[in-house]
Amino acid sequence: MKSVKNANWFCPIFRKNIAEGMCLHINYERLGFLSDGCLDEILKVTGMNRDEVNRTCEACQNRPNIGV
Repeated sequence: MKSVKNANWFCPIFRKNIAEGMCLHINYERLGFLSDGCLDEILKVTGMNRDEVNRTCEACQNRPNIGV
């Protein structure tokens, strides 16, 4: 069994595996629980807009269940 500390999930936004914590951070900011600029940086790097990020995250099979 893989250690949670080392858990990596495939992210369709970045098209590669990312740390579980990064995935959670993206989703927390996307849902308005955090506001530290991570999502703004993702928009710059990927060229996506917020709607595209939201649709991508909502459709992701690895999306964490964060109680929302």
